[in-house]
Amino acid sequence: MAKDGSGNYLAEQDQDSAGCSVMISYSRKDKSFCKALYDALAVDDRSIWIDWEDIPPSADWLDEIHKGIETSDCFLVVLSPDSIKSEVCQWEVDHAVKVKRIHYFCG
Repeated sequence: MAKDGSGNYLAEQDQDSAGCSVMISYSRKDKSFCKALYDALAVDDRSIWIDWEDIPPSADWLDEIHKGIETSDCFLVVLSPDSIKSEVCQWEVDHAVKVKRIHYFCG
């Protein structure tokens, strides 16, 4: 078994994802949950792409989201009733399906 940055043992299935960069897709209505998820993932000093940190104010937001999806190792979707109804979340998933392996997280 490998150890994480804190010296804790990682389960075998977690060894492949340790330290990978992550892009988080979520509904704005789930932002408080996503902040907690962001903080939990940041403990390992991994690179996390999330809209409130990574979209400059004057940028084309959809283009920035696409870049975030394409440059991250993992695309993580926070599934909730609101994200399932979100048109933007669907655009993100559609783009990720074209370029990535997707990981779902039910919040």
